[in-house]
Amino acid sequence: MDKNTGFYMDTEPKVLHFGENKVITAFRDSAVYEDDTGFHTERRMLVDGKGFYVKSFFPSAPKATPTNQLIKLIENDAKMK
Repeated sequence: MDKNTGFYMDTEPKVLHFGENKVITAFRDSAVYEDDTGFHTERRMLVDGKGFYVKSFFPSAPKATPTNQLIKLIENDAKMK
C-alpha cells in the first residue's frame, strides 16, 4: 500500500459507463452507488499515515459547474480577508 495515498496496488480507476453519456470513475478501494439524486462515492484513504474517510456526491442535475462553485468559494474567501 502506498503510505501517502492509501491506495492498494495501482491507482488506475475503472471507468464505468451508465446509459448514454454517463461515466463515473471507480477505484478498487471505493464504493460507488446511485440513487434518485445522483452518484455517491465513499472511500477510506491514508495521507502521511493519517486515516481519512472521504465521501463525495455528484448530483444528477447540478445547479452549477464545479468551476463556478470554486470561483464562488474563492470570491467569498477574498471578501472575508
